Amino acid sequence: MNIKRKLFGFFTAALLPFVMSGTANAGLSDGLAGYWTFDEGVGIVANDVSGNGNTGAINGSANFGPGHVNTGLYFNGNSQNVVIPDSASLNPTTGLTISAFVQADVTTGDIVSKDGELTERQYMINIAGGRFRAHVGTTTGFWVFDGASIIAPGSQHHVAMTYNGGWLKLFVDGKPDGAWQVSGTILPTTQPVRIGGGAPTGTGQLFFTGGIDEVKIYNRALADCEVARLAGSMGLCLLPAVKSTTSPSNQYQLIDPELSQDIVVDNAHNNALGMAWLPNGNMLRRSGNTIYEYTVDQSRLIYSTPVYNIAASRFVPGLSTSGYGITNGTDGYIYANDYYGLYRIDPISWTATRVGPYGYYYGIGTLPDGRIVNEGNFGNTIYVYNPATGVQSIFHNTGTFTDDLTTTDTGYVILATLNASQVRVLDSNGNYVNVANVRGYTGVGRPDGMAYADGSIYSANTDGSISRYDFSGPNFTGSATETIVAANGAYGDLSSVGPDGAFYITTNALRYDDGGYRSGWGVVRISKPGGFSTPPGVPANKPPVADAGAAQTVECTGASSANATLAGTASDPDNDSLTLTWSWNGSVQASGVNVQASFPLGTTQVTLSVDDGNGHVVTSNTSVTVQDTTAPTVNAGPDVALEATSTSGAAYDVAAQSSATDTCCSVATSVSPAGVYPLGTTPVTVSATDCSGNTGSATMNVTVVDTTAPALNLPANVVAEATGILSPVGIGAATASDIFAVSISSDAPVLFVLGDTLVHWTATDANGNVSTGTQTVTVQDTTAPVLNVPADVSVEANGVLSTVDLGVATATDIFGATVTNDAPATFALGTTVVTWTATDSSGLTSTGTQNVTVVDTTAPAVTASLVQVSGSDEDEASFQVVFTATDIADPNPVQTATLNGTTVSNGQIVKLEKSKKAEVEMEHGKLQISGLSFSLNVSATDASGNVGAAAAAYAFPVKQEKEEAKKGDDGKKSESRSGSKDDGKKSNSKSRKRD
Repeated sequence: MNIKRKLFGFFTAALLPFVMSGTANAGLSDGLAGYWTFDEGVGIVANDVSGNGNTGAINGSANFGPGHVNTGLYFNGNSQNVVIPDSASLNPTTGLTISAFVQADVTTGDIVSKDGELTERQYMINIAGGRFRAHVGTTTGFWVFDGASIIAPGSQHHVAMTYNGGWLKLFVDGKPDGAWQVSGTILPTTQPVRIGGGAPTGTGQLFFTGGIDEVKIYNRALADCEVARLAGSMGLCLLPAVKSTTSPSNQYQLIDPELSQDIVVDNAHNNALGMAWLPNGNMLRRSGNTIYEYTVDQSRLIYSTPVYNIAASRFVPGLSTSGYGITNGTDGYIYANDYYGLYRIDPISWTATRVGPYGYYYGIGTLPDGRIVNEGNFGNTIYVYNPATGVQSIFHNTGTFTDDLTTTDTGYVILATLNASQVRVLDSNGNYVNVANVRGYTGVGRPDGMAYADGSIYSANTDGSISRYDFSGPNFTGSATETIVAANGAYGDLSSVGPDGAFYITTNALRYDDGGYRSGWGVVRISKPGGFSTPPGVPANKPPVADAGAAQTVECTGASSANATLAGTASDPDNDSLTLTWSWNGSVQASGVNVQASFPLGTTQVTLSVDDGNGHVVTSNTSVTVQDTTAPTVNAGPDVALEATSTSGAAYDVAAQSSATDTCCSVATSVSPAGVYPLGTTPVTVSATDCSGNTGSATMNVTVVDTTAPALNLPANVVAEATGILSPVGIGAATASDIFAVSISSDAPVLFVLGDTLVHWTATDANGNVSTGTQTVTVQDTTAPVLNVPADVSVEANGVLSTVDLGVATATDIFGATVTNDAPATFALGTTVVTWTATDSSGLTSTGTQNVTVVDTTAPAVTASLVQVSGSDEDEASFQVVFTATDIADPNPVQTATLNGTTVSNGQIVKLEKSKKAEVEMEHGKLQISGLSFSLNVSATDASGNVGAAAAAYAFPVKQEKEEAKKGDDGKKSESRSGSKDDGKKSNSKSRKRD
């Protein structure tokens, strides 16, 4: 804990050192009704930092000066004091503690009092005759006794008194200074609390001369060791844990009053032990190669216990599964200890790299220069890794198993040598410095989780206790003393101090708020004023400073309220972005620095909360008092003329139109006469009385007349479907109400035409007052014609485009209908969808479709012929190939022709020769085919795939045998014919062919 100052330097010219250890800022907040630190330094307001809003006024120009912590107040013994208005929190009944640091420059004077001197005597602590004196007024009397110690003028002391319903005790410098057995309930009074004396005028006011600082009032009697702790003692003080807003858990059933405890992580992840932190304050827990991230908002309920939310569960590639310990490196990486060595984790990519060969499951920490120390060799050796060189080497050989370890910002390494039941201290080079023996609460406890604060070492022990080790010399030298600061918890394992300065302990069981005690590794947060020391590498963050400003008194300007400006200030040592919120009446009401808000009549306690976004929320309190000194103003409202509602007249609520205003509180009004007013004019008086008893009145007139026409209620507008050219419609009936009889008529026709018809209704009362209204009757045609479409048609094509008889569509409708279609004049092959449309006179249409299919199943007509164009008909001749193809639907069917299997074209000239040997050749560019017979085959295929064919044949005639013989004898003649062509070359060619 940071002890800022220990001198009351403003009290006397010759300053004396305040020699007690510790500080008044002990974590004793349970039952704290008021706490005045006098740290404002300037001004006339003494703020109550307890959160109860008991702000005091500094009177007589009392001076600020150096105090026990920061600044205190100096009183001159003449009219200077602090006055705190009476409140419920300052009226305890069953228990009381008053605590203050004082320097009394004279031997007589009131220090803290709530006392009327002659009446309303409640409680007081003062100095009288050189001794401190305790006072308490109960139902059995007003009890007073003096302490044993003689207080020298100018000496500095802590003084306290307690009352528990049976004993009134006095303490000086944390030690008992006397006790008196008394009884009774403390009497409440309306007296203010006065610091520095100043009883009511006319009595012995006993103003104090000297300095006062750190004044606390509790609504309970603190234990003797708690009072010693307020005085600065660090001795043993184990008390039963009491749940409160600052210490909501009783995980440790016995705990030092300096500490508060809270369960922050449930034990869902039973094997997650080691802890590290992200820059945003989120907690990391490790189990093997999985890192769990938790946000620090406790909005998740587990067994009725608010715990951190799980933000992520990350599998870390490259990280072994055999380890738990992790630590924040100063280089931004997270280092993990493991059975297989030392690993470095990138908190951006969440991947791990093995950087050292030596490691074990548990202890690991970071030195200020960035080196990483970790246990290895089955926990019997401490290794050190230098990220700058990438080298891991032996740091210290413990010779015994080390479980957890931690480091300090001064470079010391603290080992939990579990098997030796010792806490061992090493310097930054691994050299032995000192050792503290560990016994725990049970005498057999052994150390595990480690922390460091204010020169002391803390260990979470295996017997469910927490120990603090204080050393008689500097830097952990000299003899070590173990003090138990918590007990009756659960096995404490790997631990860490977080960025908020809290000691986070992994325990193997949790005592939840529902009363259940459940096993599994969870996390308990232990906090202390000033915090624990954050190890190197952990992204530390300090809380902001808040000041809600001075208490205000304003005049009521609205309905039981007035506006006031809250001018708060806040600062942050880390330059964090701060969020300021203002709360009163149990909830947040505004945010910002200078806030204007409305406050109700009376005194409202206001709390300024400042959040740095990194887990720190600090508060400061002030108050706004709204007073009322103004009587109400009454306005009866204007005269009214009312329409008679019965033969008796009309009722009217004059109170509804009247108003009574007051600058502050609500008013009660009355009206006379009230109720039903007769025909004519009646004077009415309105009276109003405010909460302070002020009354005002005003008068107005109520006049009742009868000028109201009947109230005509028309039937709803009617929309009906046409049933004919003229349609009957049920239009309903109109009704009318009036004090007097009413007749109703309308101009409705019997039948209605298509469209809108306005029906005019008239209601006439007995006094001739007429009301009219119009009803709209709409006859509509929303029925489309009924269309009958002819059946689908399928026809054989009668041309490239075919004519088709579609048939006739018909339609019926009340108002007649015309029928049209989108059919073409002629239809192409395939299916054409014809859409028919029927339209009535209202433009309503019906449509239908008809499929018209034109098919082509007729093959093309084909002709084929061989037309002889030259040569003889005996053994050779030339022919023209002639063929045609026509189709009704395809003007260009695809034609193919073959002559004796050889493809020919239309009009082609082909030479045919008679020969037993079938041959095909080109001779002089002309196709020549040899054979005994010749067949022309022609086919034509239209677009629909229909095929037509034709054929033509030719065969040379057969000669008589005698003619053949004759030709054989007449060789010269034959040779002459053959030779006459082509100078014999062709004849020779023919002869070869005939061979």
